[in-house]
Amino acid sequence: EIKDKYVTLKGNSYPILKENIKLRSRSLIKDGKYCHIEHVDTYLQRKRRHLTHAYCDQLLRIKHRQVYADRNETNHRLDSNITNLKSSFMGLLSIDGQRLSNIDLKNSQFRFFVYLLENAERKILLGDKFSDFPASKYSLVKTAKSGDQEGNKEEKKEGEEMETLLSILFNDYCTSNEDSTRSLTADYKLFKKLVKTGQLYEYIQQLYWKELGIKIERSAAKRLMFKLAFSSHRYNPEGKQILRKHFPSIIGLIDEFKKNCIVRYKSEGMPPAEARDRGNTSFAILLQRIESQVFIDKILAACYKRKLKVLSKHDSIICRQSDRHIVTKLICRILNQLFGKWTY
Repeated sequence: EIKDKYVTLKGNSYPILKENIKLRSRSLIKDGKYCHIEHVDTYLQRKRRHLTHAYCDQLLRIKHRQVYADRNETNHRLDSNITNLKSSFMGLLSIDGQRLSNIDLKNSQFRFFVYLLENAERKILLGDKFSDFPASKYSLVKTAKSGDQEGNKEEKKEGEEMETLLSILFNDYCTSNEDSTRSLTADYKLFKKLVKTGQLYEYIQQLYWKELGIKIERSAAKRLMFKLAFSSHRYNPEGKQILRKHFPSIIGLIDEFKKNCIVRYKSEGMPPAEARDRGNTSFAILLQRIESQVFIDKILAACYKRKLKVLSKHDSIICRQSDRHIVTKLICRILNQLFGKWTY
């Protein structure tokens, strides 16, 4: 059952009121962020054929060494056969006859979010000279590619504007004046603690049980947070309402960030529908760009410099079992430089 009041149909770029949809004996089926109007049996048959073809194509391309890898121009991620491979198929792969080991960062997207907020926090509470501590070499204004100088200038300008916007919104939502003293809101401090200790999704599980008496899996809590990051600022399902109740500063800041980006893109002459789409994904893309700087430009590059045979998949590094210890140490050294020692 789809509980959302508004849904986005496949082929549409904007949500519509669910009760206005005419089904005519068909079903409304949600698959990812889009909904389909179709008979269930017909949809399942088509979906099964599509997945079977896609999975076979993925595995056969790797088997026949039809490998590709390229940096995504939007979020700077490294797209490859591995990043698009279904996770359960990773056990079929090997390097030099060895099984592969996956090392990832827990709550990674939101750990990068907290990193950005802490920079804004230092800038507001301590002054500009502390804003880049502990690692000034990581910045929103850096770009992944160096070939297109004009494009890099535009991305640098956009990155600087995003940093400024984030600082303004942090000041509006995550700080308060108590006895003429600037202090951090309680929900922001709790959110930051949960993210740094890797307990964010587990805490959301507890909130669901407390508020609704419903037990959800950790994966469902993770999906909720990712949906929050990628969806429209107008998207307001039951899960978001629970999060807003317990983390009003965080949810308010994210929604306002998207609204400001939509206004910015419209002011640049972008068509309204395109401005909405780009503005609503701006928050997620912001986090993905920071993730790419760290995992591709720093960690993956450091592994290759040491001649380690590794692969990357967004916020994780895949290596041979025999290399797991040395790769883990290298990842921790870089993350310690970025976040501070063992705060992830």
